[in-house]
Amino acid sequence: MSMPTTARRAATRERLVGAAIEVIARKGVLAASVEEICEAADFTRGAFYSNFASKDDLCVAVLEWLGQRYLAAARNAIARMDPTLDVDERITRAVQLFITTSGTKPESALVMSELRLHAAREPALRDAFAAYESSVTPMFGELIGEGLRTAGLRLTIPMDQALSLLHAVHDQTTLDQLVHDASPDSPQATELLSLVLRAMITAD
Repeated sequence: MSMPTTARRAATRERLVGAAIEVIARKGVLAASVEEICEAADFTRGAFYSNFASKDDLCVAVLEWLGQRYLAAARNAIARMDPTLDVDERITRAVQLFITTSGTKPESALVMSELRLHAAREPALRDAFAAYESSVTPMFGELIGEGLRTAGLRLTIPMDQALSLLHAVHDQTTLDQLVHDASPDSPQATELLSLVLRAMITAD
């Protein structure tokens, strides 16, 4: 039976998730030890194992935490779409707002990439990663669909294909910026993601 989540327990889990993001971004999933994560969070191994069954369990929590951050950024960007702007500018502004509020620190992009690679290598995490994506993908679809309908637009391809393309472009562009020592929220990132989105929409 799972333990109830108290405020103190939730705060402990969040600190461990934050520490895991820091350590995994620097060392990768496989090289990041439970001891290092505990040290970064200033907790004991006992505190770790009272909250997570394993490092992979913590990885799932990190994935969910980052996913909720991306969802919140998408909601914010769509809610603040300016109907007085033309379509191209409206999309560019929404994409820019999403990128700047979803977590522009290099750690977020590095950890998402590390978790995806780890899930590809590790069967134990693969199912959890697939379940996570299955749960959040429809939420992103609903948000994007709502934003497009509000603007009098629609996708020219199925939503799942559009999301896959946007996800791929976002992740690759973010990593490219880091490789070239640029910020993940650079104008190039906004330009590319906006270009792909505009190519998939038409007036309703």
